[in-house]
Amino acid sequence: MRSTVLMISGWSYGAGALAPLAQRLPGNMDSISLSAEEVLTSDRMDRSLRDDRRYILVGWSMGGMLALHWLARQPNLFKAMVLVGSTAKFSSGDGHHDGVPKSRLRAMSLGLQRDPTDVLARFDRLAAEPHPVHPTVTECRQANEPSTDLDAKQRDESLAAGLRFLSSSDFRPLLATVTVPTLILHGEDDEVIPARAATEMAHRIKDSHLEFRAQIGHDLPVRDPTWVAERIEQFWTSDEADGNTD
Repeated sequence: MRSTVLMISGWSYGAGALAPLAQRLPGNMDSISLSAEEVLTSDRMDRSLRDDRRYILVGWSMGGMLALHWLARQPNLFKAMVLVGSTAKFSSGDGHHDGVPKSRLRAMSLGLQRDPTDVLARFDRLAAEPHPVHPTVTECRQANEPSTDLDAKQRDESLAAGLRFLSSSDFRPLLATVTVPTLILHGEDDEVIPARAATEMAHRIKDSHLEFRAQIGHDLPVRDPTWVAERIEQFWTSDEADGNTD
């Protein structure tokens, strides 16, 4: 049976940022790419899922948090999960010391009202550390640039909704309930979500495997999609050989 990889992007990037990764997946894997915002604010995820298929769920950053949510909501549809540069809780507080302060997320939300281009540019630079912003990100920003005031308003509203989600969501209790094989990939130099968050998830998810990519930050699936695709293929091939999938 052909496998379908369902990928959810990180905050603000759009599904197009995952195109290089989708292109590098092996030929026996179909792929669907969705933006975090459309998964959060629309029924696109529901419309993408079919009861007669089983999916490998891949989430990058905010997309990984949404993956945890959807795995808990529809556990029978997903046969494996891959979390890339992600965390179970993005904001700090409630005993979580590695998250982003909620005050910073509120400042970003206010910034979206004044100058969204500046907010996104600052975020892109942070996500790219320790490198310059990757050309794929620049191309995606240009491709997603709103053409009308209405488009701009809808974009900014969806981005603000994403920030509220990142600020309020805490999926740490779900980690112990994950029963599908899980691969966790993280950039060692991630300045958005510290590598410690990946280690914490690996400790809490029973059947998980953690790998770090050296000298890369939060933009891991954009910076080195070949490495990510190879790890997904190896993970899935190994898991099939072990008889852990249908």
